[in-house]
Amino acid sequence: MKRLTLLAVAFATCVAGSALAQAGGPMMPKGKWWRMPQVAKELRLTGDQQTKLDAIFNASSTELIDLKADVDKLGIELRAQLEKPQSARKDVIGVAQRLGAARGRLFEREIGMMVDMKAILNEDQWEMLRSKLEERAGRMRDEMRPQGGGPDRPRPRNPR
Repeated sequence: MKRLTLLAVAFATCVAGSALAQAGGPMMPKGKWWRMPQVAKELRLTGDQQTKLDAIFNASSTELIDLKADVDKLGIELRAQLEKPQSARKDVIGVAQRLGAARGRLFEREIGMMVDMKAILNEDQWEMLRSKLEERAGRMRDEMRPQGGGPDRPRPRNPR
């Protein structure tokens, strides 16, 4: 049963990652990235832009916390269903569907906040931020790859 739970969690993680990848763009970093001195300097953010980004963040925060809590609660409910000795298929599928819908609502709200924030930045600032996020995502992917590079390469034959 633990193996089934681990598989369900792994599947859910893959689905979440897939949804992010399908968005076709970078996800905003967590927290008040525009208040980090290095980021603000690199992007040449004005005080007015930072104030507007603060307002967007503050307007979204409570809703995002509630949506994330819904996802977390349903994740717990799904694990509990999967850990039952005899899980009814319809019950598990029902919780999984509710979890998928909750993730969808969270994702839509995050994307909405990103679009609102993007509207505050000029084109050059957005492209610079996007480039930095893509670099960071690439480094994270590289760090997650197993070391060793996979199976050994075939050795060249001695031509003699």
